[in-house]
Amino acid sequence: MTLGRYVLVVMLASGLLTACGFQPVYRQTSQADTTGGALSAIAIAPIAGDRTDGRTRAGHLLRNALIDQFNPRDLRGGAAQYRLVITLEDSREAQGIRADEAVTRMQLRLRARYRLIAINGEAVLTSGDVRALAAYDVVTSDFANIAASRQAEQHAARLLAIDLRRRLSGFFNRRAAQKQPEEKTP
Repeated sequence: MTLGRYVLVVMLASGLLTACGFQPVYRQTSQADTTGGALSAIAIAPIAGDRTDGRTRAGHLLRNALIDQFNPRDLRGGAAQYRLVITLEDSREAQGIRADEAVTRMQLRLRARYRLIAINGEAVLTSGDVRALAAYDVVTSDFANIAASRQAEQHAARLLAIDLRRRLSGFFNRRAAQKQPEEKTP
C-alpha cells in the first residue's frame, strides 16, 4: 500500500469514528470536567474483606492497584471530592483433581462491591460489583504454591482495578454529557 492510500484510509477511518459518536474517555472538555481529574479526586477507603480480621491481602493489593489506576502520575490537585468504599469477598475453589484426589489447579475468585460517595453530601452516586478470576497450578512445592497464590491475588486485584476504572470513567463521562446540554441552554 502506498503512503497516499494509507493516509486516505486513516482519514476515512477517523471520520467514521467521529460520525458514530465515538469520544475518547480522557478528552478534555474543560479543565475541571475531565475524567482523569475526576478519577484522581477519589479517595479510596481501606478495603474491608470477608475475613475475621476485616482486611485481606487481596484488599490491600486492590487498593494499591486502584491508586495506580486512578492517579498514575499522582496529580491530585486538591482535596478529594469522592470516596470509594469497597467490600471484598474472596474464595478459592479446586479445579483440577487427580484420581488420587490431589488438587492440581486452584481458582481464585474476587468480588468487589463498591459505592462511590460524594464527600460533600454523603450521597451514593453509583454502586455495583465487579468480579475477577485467576487460576494457578498446585505443585508439590509449598513455596511454589504460596508464590503462585500470591501472584494470582495480584493479577485478580489488577483486573478488578481496571474494571473499576472503566466503570467509573463511564459514570463520569455520562455525568459530564448530561451536564453539557444543561449548560448550553440559557
